[in-house]
Amino acid sequence: MRAGPKAGVDGSPLPFRPRSVGAARFSKFCESFIVTPRGTGALQPMKMRPRQLDLVGSVLDANPRPRTAGWMMPRGRGQSTLVAALGLYDLMLGEEGASVVVAEVDERQAGIVVRTAARMVELSEDLSSRVQVYKDRLAVPERGASFVCLRYSLYAISPYLRK
Repeated sequence: MRAGPKAGVDGSPLPFRPRSVGAARFSKFCESFIVTPRGTGALQPMKMRPRQLDLVGSVLDANPRPRTAGWMMPRGRGQSTLVAALGLYDLMLGEEGASVVVAEVDERQAGIVVRTAARMVELSEDLSSRVQVYKDRLAVPERGASFVCLRYSLYAISPYLRK
């Protein structure tokens, strides 16, 4: 991520026209544009595991498609990488002016998702020419789309959760 004013971006749409829909389309997007930033398969095109496709399918294949989704999983299952890839998918191929918001319980975790998505953009020639990377967010000015992560408190969301 370069400090200071951001350079102009390529306003052309991604060269992506699959016939599939839902989770299968997301999987094709990952194979075409997402490079795994670390861990198993690092610096290789992202290949979706069946359990990841099941999670993504619970949202993308649902009819009607939910506006909000939440997954709870144990640590070390690749959820930050999956959420970053899903956010980039919606940022690039979602509706015009998409606002992708990932809410995390702590600032450290929210930063991990933003940095993972930013690294994915940097590793992809097609994405890096279309997305502006900032310290705390990603933006696609041509589409009016943004990707941010927020820290939230369970206590702020629901006073009924307090003991």
